[in-house]
Formats: sequence, structure tokens, C-alpha cells
Amino acid sequence: MNNYRVEYARKFEINLDYYNKNKKLQAEACNRFGDLPEKLWPEISLIYKKADELGITYIWHFYEPYVELTWLSDNEANSEALIVYIESLVSHYGDLVIRRPKDGVFADWYCTSEREREFGAKRHAICAQWVRLYHEYKDCVDSGKGLNSQFARTIHTLANPLGLNYYDEAKICWRRVVMGTLLRYLSYEKASFVFFKILRFKP
Repeated sequence: MNNYRVEYARKFEINLDYYNKNKKLQAEACNRFGDLPEKLWPEISLIYKKADELGITYIWHFYEPYVELTWLSDNEANSEALIVYIESLVSHYGDLVIRRPKDGVFADWYCTSEREREFGAKRHAICAQWVRLYHEYKDCVDSGKGLNSQFARTIHTLANPLGLNYYDEAKICWRRVVMGTLLRYLSYEKASFVFFKILRFKP
């Protein structure tokens, strides 16, 4: 399937310390990565709804920390209609970047074959459905078990039906703990070096 991407809101990249390198920005509560959904979700949710109307099923977003919206579709007309809608909705940011199929395959880099890339991209889209569901039920989740507990429960919801036992689950989560901690204190390049070359984690 063809892939499309729209990026915007780079002002957050300038004012937010995504990689934990700037102690001054870290000290300012208004520049926390965790505040991005509150600031950016209202527009993103409208984009998802428009994608639903256009029959675009495989769509997801990341905060890089600017917004990076990606989708798969072989319907060029509907994808272009979504791009026009996004342009009209977020033009006030003034920094829109649009990538189309002619720009290459960018939907998911964490794969080794075309078929696995398709799996990876569709997995992103399914995870985006989880994020949308959380925002829909945010009030009761936040006043109930909370996001962290629901996230942790979802790890088990995925692991168990795939035949991954508690120990397998722990090993997978441990990798994320180690890499996440390294990224908290080191650049991406240094963290990767320590993770793979010194600690000998396998890619």
C-alpha cells in the first residue's frame, strides 16, 4: 500500500526537550513531553475522524515531538482529500511537511522485508486505535485505575495470546527499561552504543 505522511507543529520541537539534553527546558514544567497530547490531541482527533469518513483505516501519529501523522492507502484521491483537510486545519502552525509515495517507503523502518513493513505499519494503526480509545474514556480511566495501569495491562493483553509467558514479558519490558533509562541521560547515538556494544543486547 502507498504511504503518506504529514508533519507539523515544529514549534514544540524547539521549546521542548525531547531527548533530555537541555537542563533549562527540563526545569520548565510547560515544556514536558507528557503535555503534548493535551495541546495537540484536539486537532489530531479531528484528523482521525476525517480519515474515518474517507475510509482511511491504517493511520497513526507520533510526537517527534512535532506531530508526525502517517497512513497507508491506495486511494490517492482520498489521501489527497485528507491532506487538504489537514492543511486547512493546521495551517496556523505554518510549517507543514507533506510526504507522498514518490518520497519512498517511510511508514515503518523497524522491519526487514516489505511484508513485515506492512505488518509494522498496520500495527502502528492498531495501537493508534488504543490511543483514540483512551482519549474517548480518559475521564473514567484517569479517575479509575489510571493510564499507567491500563498501559501495563495492555502489555499482558498482547503477550498472553501470543504465547509469551510472564518471564518472556519481563524480558521484553526489561529491554525497554534499560534503553529508556539510557535515553534519559545520553544522546540516541551514545545510548545505542551502550545498549548494543557494551551491554550486548541483541538488535
